[in-house]
Amino acid sequence: KENMYREGKIVQVTAADAFLDLIRNMFPPNLVEACFKQFKTSYEKRSFKVPIQANETLLGAVINNVSEAMETLTRIREEMVPVPGSVNGVNALGLVVFSMCFGFVIGNMKEQGQALREFFDSLNEAIMRLVAVIMWYAPLGILFLIAGKILEMEDMGVI
Repeated sequence: KENMYREGKIVQVTAADAFLDLIRNMFPPNLVEACFKQFKTSYEKRSFKVPIQANETLLGAVINNVSEAMETLTRIREEMVPVPGSVNGVNALGLVVFSMCFGFVIGNMKEQGQALREFFDSLNEAIMRLVAVIMWYAPLGILFLIAGKILEMEDMGVI
C-alpha cells in the first residue's frame, strides 16, 4: 500500500518511462490484478557514496598522509532513480489487448474453437438483452427519482 499513489496526484515522468509504462500495461502479468491496478513508474531519491580522489602535488610525505586521509573521505550523491510501482485503476489497455488476442486465437481455431465461440456469442446475446431491458426501464426509474425529489420539497413555490 505504501507504493500506491493516491488518485489525482500528478507525478512528473519522462516521456520514455510513460511510453514504456503503456507497453508494460499492454501485457499484464495477472488479469485479475489488471482489473484494479496499473503499472506506473515512480521515482525515488537514492543516496550513495562516491569516494573523493586526491590530487597529486609535489609535497611527498605530506601528500602521502593527506592522500591516505582523502581516500577515507566520501561524498554523498543523490539521484532520482526510476522504480516500478502500481496505481489504483483499471488497466483497460491490458484487458483490451488480452481480449483481442484471445478473440483472434479463438477465431483461428476453426472447429476446435467453435464451442467457445458459440459460448461467447450466447453470452453477448444475453448481455445485449439485459442492456435492452435496462434501457426500457431507465426512464421509469428516472421518473421516480425526480418524483421523489419533488415530494421532498416542502414548498413548491420556493426554489
